[in-house]
Amino acid sequence: MNGLKNGWVKGRKRPPDHPFNIEIYRGYRSSERLFIQGRVLEFEDITVDSADRRWTNFINALRRLETDEIAGAEVDVEYRGRTLRRTTDSEGYFTVHEPIADDLDEQSWERVSARLVSVPVGPLPTETFHGTITDLTRTSELAIVTDIDDTILQTGVTSLFKLRALYRTLANNAYTRVPFAGGAELYEGLAEGASATEEKNPIFYLSNSPWNLYQLLKEFLNVKGFPKGPIFLRDIGLPYEGSPASGTHKGNTLRQLLRDFPTVKFVLIGDSGEADADIYHAAAEEFPERIKAIVIRNVKNNANARRIQRLFDRLPERLFFLVSDSAEAAVRLAGIGLLNADQVARVRQAMSIKERAADTAGE
Repeated sequence: MNGLKNGWVKGRKRPPDHPFNIEIYRGYRSSERLFIQGRVLEFEDITVDSADRRWTNFINALRRLETDEIAGAEVDVEYRGRTLRRTTDSEGYFTVHEPIADDLDEQSWERVSARLVSVPVGPLPTETFHGTITDLTRTSELAIVTDIDDTILQTGVTSLFKLRALYRTLANNAYTRVPFAGGAELYEGLAEGASATEEKNPIFYLSNSPWNLYQLLKEFLNVKGFPKGPIFLRDIGLPYEGSPASGTHKGNTLRQLLRDFPTVKFVLIGDSGEADADIYHAAAEEFPERIKAIVIRNVKNNANARRIQRLFDRLPERLFFLVSDSAEAAVRLAGIGLLNADQVARVRQAMSIKERAADTAGE
């Protein structure tokens, strides 16, 4: 899977045409904590175009999944004039997560940078790499945490043996992946808030997809018009799912966000195909005053959907919605004051346009 395990740490010389790259993932800062995460990899120059054929997408997907991580590299992360040194782990990751007392910036997004101080093999690169972190919560009272797969992006991850999800990952790119109708408009409305003020509510994207697909998902969200926000994925070596009690990637990340933003209430959005409902239910029990609403998209009207409904019925005064599509989600969220009539209308219009396009294609 990676060149490091095949010999970089054993002193094998790195080919000169394989430069290092620091990939800085979108991070965040609250009034209390700073969070920056990244990875040191061999550089893969992958370009994507809307006209790419499926074979090109397939080759690019394999290149994303076959990464050469650099363990034991020292990285200096720079933020607001301070330098934070980290050493990459066995999979090339580094993380900054620490208290901060600086005043929040006037801009919605701030730039951070990173450079390599030492590497286990090969010449030391001199390039400085850049990324961004959001401080959108500086005046917001609401944050949205959303799943990606089969919540906003049609993946088929709930299908038999997940073969449909695998095919869609390998055969498509950011332009050809398909979001659920009205999804971008729904999230844009939630980001604006019912008052549609300039100060936007932050959106955090949470998925069980591996970090190898980060650039693909980031490009997809941008191309399809979803609000910009941090994306939290998992290491490809971690179990796909655990249990809310023992801890999962999604559950642990959600718990981190709730603790890092103690004054903000959360809207949690997911689907009924995986463990989203159980993870969100556990969060509602642990942080009963912090969860404003939970929305679960019902991907299959089956026994699991009925189990999920019973699960939330046991939570007193909990605003929980099991919905079939973006329009129903918009109506239910407008009913508790999180969207206005114009925002609901935009979601419905987007769904209507998608339905008309589908009808035309079928003629």
